This record gives sequence, C-alpha cells and structure tokens, in this order.
Amino acid sequence: MRLRYVAGGLCLLLVLLVVFLPAIISIPAVARYCVSTASGDLRGKIEIERIALSWFGPSEVLGVRVADPDGQPVITMQRLATSRGLWGLAISSLVLGDLTIDSPQVTFRIDPAGRLTLAEAFMPKSPAQVEKSTGEAPEMSGKLALRNGAVRFVAASGDAVEVNGIALDVTANTLADMAAKLTGQIDGRTPLAVEAELKNLVRGGRFDVEGAGGRVLVRTDQPVDLQRLAAILPGSGLSGRVTVDVDAGGTPGDVKGRFAIKAVGLSAGAGQAVAPIDLEMSGNGRLAGGVAEADLNLVGQAGTAAARIRCKLAGGAALPDAADLTTAILTGSKLVLPDFDLGATAQLDLAALDRALPGMLDLPADRKLAAGSMTISKLVVHGGVSPALNVAADLKDVSAATDGKSVALSPVTLAADAVFVDGRGLDIRSASFKSSFADATARGVPADLTAEFRADLLKLKAELGRLFDVSALELAGVVAGSARIVRQSETAFGVNANVDATNLRYTHDDKKLDIGKASLKQEGELLLDGGRLSRVASKATKLGVGGELLAQAAGFYDVRGGGFDAEINVSKAELDFIARQAAALGWKELSRYGGFVSIQTKASRGSSADRITTGGTLASKDLTIDGQPVAERDSKLAWSKASFSPDFSSFDAAEVKLDSAPATLSATQVRCGLSKNLALDLKLEGSADLARLSAVAARVAGETEPPQLGGKLTIAANASTVDGNVTLKSSGGIDSFQAGAGEQRFTDKRVQFDLDAGLDAKADRLTIKQSKLVSSPLTVELNGTIDKTKATQVAAIKGKYDADWARITTVLHQLAPSSKGHVAFKGKTSSAIKLDGPLNNAKAKPPIRGATGGLELGWDGVDLFGVALGNAKLAPALKSGQITVPKTEVAAAGGKVRLGGSIDLGETDPTLRLPGATKLIENVPVTNDLCRSVLSFINPIFLALSRVEGRLSLDTRDVTVPLGRSFKTKTSGRGRLVLAKMSIAPDGLLSELLEYGGMPKQEQYGVEVSGCDLTLERGRLAYKDLTLRFSKDFDLRFSGSVGLDETLDLVVSLPAGVGLLKKLGVKGDLSGYVEKLKGTRVELPLVGTRTKPKFDFGRVDVKKLMQGVLEKGAESLIEDVLGDLQKDSKDRK
Repeated sequence: MRLRYVAGGLCLLLVLLVVFLPAIISIPAVARYCVSTASGDLRGKIEIERIALSWFGPSEVLGVRVADPDGQPVITMQRLATSRGLWGLAISSLVLGDLTIDSPQVTFRIDPAGRLTLAEAFMPKSPAQVEKSTGEAPEMSGKLALRNGAVRFVAASGDAVEVNGIALDVTANTLADMAAKLTGQIDGRTPLAVEAELKNLVRGGRFDVEGAGGRVLVRTDQPVDLQRLAAILPGSGLSGRVTVDVDAGGTPGDVKGRFAIKAVGLSAGAGQAVAPIDLEMSGNGRLAGGVAEADLNLVGQAGTAAARIRCKLAGGAALPDAADLTTAILTGSKLVLPDFDLGATAQLDLAALDRALPGMLDLPADRKLAAGSMTISKLVVHGGVSPALNVAADLKDVSAATDGKSVALSPVTLAADAVFVDGRGLDIRSASFKSSFADATARGVPADLTAEFRADLLKLKAELGRLFDVSALELAGVVAGSARIVRQSETAFGVNANVDATNLRYTHDDKKLDIGKASLKQEGELLLDGGRLSRVASKATKLGVGGELLAQAAGFYDVRGGGFDAEINVSKAELDFIARQAAALGWKELSRYGGFVSIQTKASRGSSADRITTGGTLASKDLTIDGQPVAERDSKLAWSKASFSPDFSSFDAAEVKLDSAPATLSATQVRCGLSKNLALDLKLEGSADLARLSAVAARVAGETEPPQLGGKLTIAANASTVDGNVTLKSSGGIDSFQAGAGEQRFTDKRVQFDLDAGLDAKADRLTIKQSKLVSSPLTVELNGTIDKTKATQVAAIKGKYDADWARITTVLHQLAPSSKGHVAFKGKTSSAIKLDGPLNNAKAKPPIRGATGGLELGWDGVDLFGVALGNAKLAPALKSGQITVPKTEVAAAGGKVRLGGSIDLGETDPTLRLPGATKLIENVPVTNDLCRSVLSFINPIFLALSRVEGRLSLDTRDVTVPLGRSFKTKTSGRGRLVLAKMSIAPDGLLSELLEYGGMPKQEQYGVEVSGCDLTLERGRLAYKDLTLRFSKDFDLRFSGSVGLDETLDLVVSLPAGVGLLKKLGVKGDLSGYVEKLKGTRVELPLVGTRTKPKFDFGRVDVKKLMQGVLEKGAESLIEDVLGDLQKDSKDRK
C-alpha cells in the first residue's frame, strides 16, 4: 500500500512538473540559466531579460541581446513573440504561426583583423561536427511581422552606415509559396523598398531555382548619398548620388528582368581639380529553357562599354579535368566546354576617369593625366563544341602634364586569335603583346608551336617615369626567352624552353637585387598513352645564377597514376648571395647566414597509393651566423632508404645520420607509425659537446652571448614493436656538466636520465616503468600508467621531485638570458607528484576536466626585480579543468605580495584569472629594476631613472590574462596603483619633461604621486591623471593608454616653461611669455613605443597657446593704463 502511495505521488509530481514546465522556465533566473547553458559553447554571449511561455500559446521573449567575443552587441531586440506555444513548436518547430519581432537591431561590425564579429559570436569555442544535410527543404509556414528594425554596418575605422525604420512582412504558406515586403531608410534619409513573391521554389522537397516563378522589386525612390556609405566602402572617398531600380519576374521556366543603376556627380576626393562624372549601368536578361541571356551597357562621360552573355545552365558539359583538357589542346581530341558565349567592347577615357577619381592611378601630386584611351575593340569568347578566343585591345594617346610640360607614353597593344580545331588541337593563329619596353609573340599548333619574349627593364622604368615618381627605384637588365613545342611522334611532344637574364638590378628602399647573369634551360617531353596525356617528363632542367647557385634536375610525373621520379642536384648554393637576393624579396632573416650548401637527393613513388621513397645528403661548408663560424668543420646530414606513407602517417628509414662538430646522431632501422596503431622501431645513438651546441643555438636565436653550459652529452635509445606492443628504453647523461659563471657556477660529475616505457596494444595501456632525471639542480622520478590511450587517456601517474632553487636559477639564467638580474631563487624543496583521471575526454570541456593532480612548490627566498621576497609554499592543484593556486601571502622587504589564482584550461587559450578584489602588492619597495621591467609598461618615464626609492601598492579586480595568442587583445581587469614616499633621480624622458617645464636641476627630487585607477581591456592599459608633483608650482599629469604591444597613446599635461616654448619653435621674450602663461597647461602627446617614446610636438596648438600670451599681455596693459589714470587723478586732487 505504501509503495502504491509513493508511486502515485511520483506520478502526480511528474504531471505537475509537466503542467508547470513553461512557468518554471519563465522564471527569470531559470530562463537565464537555460539560455546561458544552451549558448555556453559559443564564442559570443546570448542574454535575455524575460521569457513568457505557455503550452498552447502565445509565447514571447523580451530583451534579447547577443554580444560578440569582445562584448560588443551584434543583435538586440525588444520583443520576439509567436502565437504558438511549446506544444505546437515541439510537434512542428517550422510552423511558426504569427511571429512578431519588435525593434530588432543587427550590427555587422568588421574588426581590425577583417573579421565579421557577428559571425564570430555564433562560432563554437571548439570545432563542432557538421551533420550531413538530407538535401530536402524543410516544410515551413507562418507569418512574420517585423517593426522598427535597423541594420548597422560598422567598419574597422569606426565609420558606420545604418538602414533604419525597417518594416518587414512575410507570409509563407510553404517554401513553395512565399511573399515578402520590406521598407526602410538608409541613414533615416533615403527610402528603400523591396518586394518579393516566390512560387514553386521547392518541388518534391528540394529547391528548384529554374522552375521557380514570381517577382522581385528593389528600388530607391530617392538617390543614395555615397558619402553616407563609408562603412561599406571604407577608404574609397567616393561621393555622388546613386539610384537603383531592379524588376525581375515571370512564370516558371521563363523569367525576365531588368536593372538600372544611375550615378550622378560620381567622384573620389575633393578639390578644384576634381571633375565629377555621370554614369549609367543598365541591363536586361532572361532565363528560359535552361538558357540564361543578358545584355549589359555602361554609358557615361568616361566612356562606354557593352557586353552580351549567353550561358546554358542545364544539360551542358562539365569543365574537363586538367589531363583531358591538356590532351585535347595537344592532340585535337574531342573537347566540349560548358556552353557559353561572351562578346564585349569598351572605350574608356582615362583622363576623365582620373579627373573624377583622382588617386585611382596613384599619380604624384605634380602630374595629371591629360589624355589617353583604353580600347577593347573586340573580346569574343566561345565555349561549347567550338571553343575560341579573339581579343584586341590597346592603350594609346596617353599623355601627362608635369611642370607645364606634356609627356607622351608609347602605345601598348594586346591581340590574340585562337581556336580549337578537331584533330589539330589549339590553333594559336596569332598572339602578341607590343610596347616600347617588351614584346611577346606566339603562333602555331601543338605540332609546332613557338613563343618568344623580350623585356628591357630599364626602358620599363623610363616608361613608368613619365607618369609616376620612380626616382627611388632602380630597375635595369634584360630578360629574354623562348619556348617551342614540337610533335616528335604519335606518342611524344618535345618541350624546350630557355630564359636568360643579364645585368638584373632592382633597388627600392632597403631592398636590393643584383644578378649579373642567370639562365634557366628546360628540355622535356609530354608523353601520350592511348591518345591521352600520361606523363610529363624533364630530361634536363638546369638553373644557373652567376657562379653562386648551380642546380639541375630530371624526372617525370605520371599523370594517370600520380607516380613520379625526381633527382635534384644543387651542386653549389652560396648562402651570402642567396641571402642578399632573398632580402630584396623581404626575407631578411636569411641575411644572417653565410657559407655554402649542397644538396643531392632522389625521390620516387610508383603511384599516388604507394609510399614515397627517398635518399640523399645535405651538406654545409664554412657555415656562419652573423659572421661567426658555426663549427670547426663541415656538417653533413644523410638519409638512406627512407619512405613516407601517402598520408605521411608513417616513416621508415634504413639510416639517418648527422655528422657535425657540435653533435653527431645516428638512427638506424627506423620505423614510425602514427595511424590507428602506434608503431615505433629504432636504434639511436648520439653525442654532443654541450658548450658548442648551446653556442650554435644561441646564435640561431640571435643572442649576443652563448650560454655558460658545458659537458659531454650522450644518449642511446632502443624501441621495438612486436604484435602491436611497443617498448622504449632510453638512457643518457651529461658528463662533467657545468653551468653558470663566477659565484653562480657549479658542476655535476654526471647528469643522468632514463626512460623505460611500453605500450600494450591489446590492453590499450601505456606503462611508464621508470622516468628519471638525476642532477644536483633537479631530480624527478615518475611512473604509472595511461589507460585507453586511443580515447580518454586515463592517467594514474605518481612520482616525486627534489629541487635546488639556486642551481635551477643558474641554469635558468643561461637558457633564458632575459631573466638574468631580474629573478633569483634560493632554498631547496621536494614534493610528491600526482596525476589521475582522463586527459582527453572528448565529451568534457576541457577534455582534461575530469583529471586531478597536484604538487607542492616552495623556496626560502626570491630576489624579484630587486625586491627580496621571503619564503613561500604553494600547492597548485588540477581539478575541474583548472589549475588552482590557493592565495598565499609572501613577505616582501617590509611589504607583502599575495600569490594565487587559477588557470582555466577550458578557454581557447589557457587563461589566468584573479577573480574579485585582491591586494596583490602592498607597500613593496620600488627599485630601479622594478621600474624598468614593470612600471615602464604603465608609463615610459619609469624606463630610465638614475635612482629611485619609494613604496608600491597595487589592488586588482577581476583580472583575466590569456596565456596564448589572444594575450594582447583579450587581457582585461581593473586595478588601483599607489606609489608612496617616492624619491627620484631623473634621467631620459623624465629629465626632458622637467627641462621643458623649467624645473631647476637637482640630483634627487621628492615626488608626490597620486593614486591612479587602471583599466585593462582590448589589449590596452588606460588611466587618467596619473600625477607626479615635484613642487607646489609644478606637476606632470599623464592620461591615455599603453598597449600590451608596447605602443603609446598618452598625453602629458605640464606647465609651460622656457624649454618647452623653445622646443615648440616660439621666438621672442620666452621668460616673459612664461610669466604671462602662468597657470596655463600644455598637453603634449606622447607616442611611439615603451622603449622608444617620443613627443609629438606637431599636435600642439602653438597658435592657441600664444593667443593666451596676447590676451594676458592685453589685460596687463589695460591694468597698467588704469593704474596710471587712477594715480594721475589722485595727484590732481
């Protein structure tokens, strides 16, 4: 009986939950939770104010807001309502009923990187699997009424245009029967109207555009001002007024349309020389019987153009693949292209275009295009069964006016007449390009086709110089070449080509290319099999660039099967020469390298399904970096019987061997597979002189001093795979290890490391029997297992470590020289290490969310940026996808530093968070190193100070720091900086400011610094009125921001002094001016970067400043006159 009551109670409770489910979801807290959960995987954020739901309707959502990843709103709406309830939407979500949207606003914002933030808002934080579409159109019906809508387009520059007052009515009986009407205004001025009626858009559950009918109208009843469209046309500077009229419609299978776009007063830029033009583009078209036809016309003061296009959309041929197309061109075998025809002509007045759109040709300010025309007298293209091309165009009568003189350019002509002929292939009847600086011709059929070209770069520069300023450009040399295709037999075409260049010179800015002589010679074949192109072969390809680069190659590519065979021999490559030429192309990093390199290699595969086999050598001689020798002898890398799988998931090699002075390495019997089942076989032996190896690494990294590390490094490893089970054993060490110099230097007789691990394929378990590092700075031991290696990777790993922080600091200073002098640890610590749980659970976010682990860290003391911190013990722990460090207070030379926070591993970049309010730094001494390394990121005056004393406190609130690529854009937080008891010996930037303000020179100043609120967002640290008071009459006030990319956008306000007036170029009685400007402050922009700050004196309004001097002078004169009058009056009495 009792069980019956319990069951009945549960049923009653379930019924009540179902009945009141809409009311429960409508509770604001519940609704916001549901929306937050549903959108939790999106990069943007969706918020609502209230939901009102019912089972049978109506339902509505109020106060919808969608923000992009930066928090900027991209969609807002006051109300979204439907006549349907949850029940109706559940059984048919696409039967919308009467849908009403009030006051929606959609913002299309382009960020500085060119991304559309609206799209970014709806992108998942992690890639999502895309379900395959069935291809069937959904059955949707309902009515939509949208009122008072707006669409904004915002460019990266901040320019915006808005279509507002939008009203939209849509009636959809089905997708096959829809009608819509939209009205709105562009920027509240120009009416925009769109009407559409679509019939039979869907047939049999699928979209059928060709069978659709209906009508579409788009029109602007008044001209649109192009200047209002700056957000859509950024940087164009276009002005003028445009009207649009589009009318298209018809019955299924026969749709006609027309359009007309008129532009009046079209121009770009401003000034007396600008001559606006009128243009009209119009056209009409028809889609009937699967064939689309259109006539297009352009008429205006800048010229005319006309085109006629016909294209068969249904039942036409597909574009052939490259092999079939090449075969047909060579042999004349049957070729059918998509069925289309294009015919066009044009006559353009270039001078009229330049006057209307100055800057289109980017001419210098002192040159104007006086005349010139570009004519396309013929452009005919045919597809289908008789492909052909016929084009004739020229550029002539071009002249420019400069310094009162007229200069004329030589004409340029382009012509081509080619047709495909059955049985012969592509017949190039004629093809030519002619100018004063270059000529090119081609003629013939593939059985005997010749082409030649020649270009004189000095003449090209001379021709360009008639229009453009090329005085900073050096261009010279002659390039000439020829090519010939000859049919040698029924199955072979010979292809020979030669290109020669002499005295090539190119210089622009700091880029310089100088090649005395270069040549490329190619002797090859195109082979047929069964009348189809089967192989592309090179008998000999030779490249010579002076005597500095010599290379040759030979081989073939099998078109049908994808097989190839290639042999490449670079007998000489002089890195100094290559680096100089590469620098001219923008690859300046190569300029650091010198010496000689040679390469000999072979590679081949039987087909695209076969492995790629290769062998060869790469050798270097007299290699240098930044002019310093890398090694005492030559280096050589050799590989033999190596092969890759087609998808590069596996690699085999008989031997890979490196022989050089810093290091030697030999790997034999290599087999590595990374596909479904891991496989690893190898025997590895290596040794290195640690001092030499670290010196080479430092030079590559651009470090000026090599690390002070030494010792003899040896390593040996053996791996084998049997029945899918992998075992790996490795051991090695460093004999006579040395690190550091001077008092920090220490030695270890031997550093030892060992690894013994195995993968059991059947159990899907990785077992780490032993992983051990033994050294005086750090000893670590780990062992354990990782189960389900192909899926969730469940770890059960434990171990321990012992650390000597002083010796770790010594090694750190060698590996990261920038840390030297800034951080030094003291003391010893040891701790257990533990890691348990899944490391790669695809269903969790982040995948490591279910794992737990931790260890303890501690030290006896730390010298950080010159501040002595006391002992500390930290206990970082991994749980719920976060690494958490409990807040720990550390003594700091009479002050305190509080360490702690969490690293969220679930973000795109791991993210450090300091939530809420934290007294991060409290009353810590201010040191010179702290100023240079930390405070200079707030204000560059702290970068160069001779001496400084004081106390620093920093409170933070809600700090978020991505530890990855988004660090400079998404770091955020707030804080308050307090600098107390400051005493400063100025230098650098601060000395300049004190001089500008007329402060008397002294070695040390007592400075009162105001507290300052800091805001960090979008990659910039902003603040207002950070004030440094040096005396009752003089202070410096800083406002603006400093970027995490170290760029400055600051303004310093200071009293006017003689030094500042002199710097601003003021002449006269400067001391008198300063007296009259007493109480007047000058705002001096501070730009550049943190390490290279500079004052922008050009932005100071000197005229306005001196106006103050005149006004003060006039007041003083009036006071003096009035004083004299009063005195005379008293005397007369």
